[in-house]
Amino acid sequence: MRVISGKARGTKLECPTGDNVRPTTDRIKESLFNIINMDIIDTNVLDLFCGTGALGIESLSRGANKCVFVDKDKRSIEMTKRNILKTKLMDYSIIENIDVKTAISKHSKEKFDYIFLDPPYNRNFCMEVLNLINESEILNEDGTIVIEHNPDEVLEEVVGHLNRVKEKKYNKTTMISFYKLEE
Repeated sequence: MRVISGKARGTKLECPTGDNVRPTTDRIKESLFNIINMDIIDTNVLDLFCGTGALGIESLSRGANKCVFVDKDKRSIEMTKRNILKTKLMDYSIIENIDVKTAISKHSKEKFDYIFLDPPYNRNFCMEVLNLINESEILNEDGTIVIEHNPDEVLEEVVGHLNRVKEKKYNKTTMISFYKLEE
């Protein structure tokens, strides 16, 4: 796993062993950021269930202003810290070892342009977190929520003021869904 583009391009990121963390593959990450393209520049990013920090780090490397990395697993947070230090992006990073619900509440006065959501598969966290994001209003009016999830987990098309605007299946095990505020 590596940083694909930007300031930290080519930096190899630390990856976990075992099944506890499932990092986004380079192929999926590259496709995802090709969709986002230049829209990531000068944005504020929230990386929920950050795992290794790969999505937030890629965002910072490509020009995001700031990223808040959130994970309740201490090992994931330590790995994220090491990866951020390795990429020299600590000045743009806030790292929080807390659960997602607490993080959303804590940042309720902020607005994020991108919210990445990559929860553990088969635990049905996506709809719960989408509802929390909708209620908290932390998504900027032009912002996007990007969810990596198991294709078997069916997500509603509309969640409060959030609408699914795109969905892309990458293989038998990975689906990416994009949500925006209704217009």
